[in-house]
Amino acid sequence: MDPTDRERFGMLGAKLGLVHIISQFILERTPDTPVPLEFEPKCFTLQSKVGLPMKFKEIIQKPA
Repeated sequence: MDPTDRERFGMLGAKLGLVHIISQFILERTPDTPVPLEFEPKCFTLQSKVGLPMKFKEIIQKPA
């Protein structure tokens, strides 16, 4: 494996881990979450001006 393959493999592992964690939660707005959301115009990537406060609520599955 050359370095680019290793980097891709590492990124894939990180993304899979993040998906696994997020799949167990629901994201909810908090009272501090700005509505409407304002984005930073001078930023290359999409970024909120004041951050994005969110609440993670665990999904509890009941046995069948």
